Amino acid sequence: MFILGFAGCIGALRENTFLLKFFSVFLGIIFFLELTAGVLAFVFKDWIKDQLYFFINNNIRAYRDDI
Repeated sequence: MFILGFAGCIGALRENTFLLKFFSVFLGIIFFLELTAGVLAFVFKDWIKDQLYFFINNNIRAYRDDI
């Protein structure tokens, strides 16, 4: 993320089209990955809820065993 932000800043300051295109392309890729993750989370929300419930309960039980 730092490199991407740095490329965007330097590209804008120096008006470097290559860095601005690099910034735009990777920002678009990140956007579509986040959009895909959101759609998948919505579609599989019941499975995610079950897995999260199982994970949290196991960690709570394991925490009590350490005491």
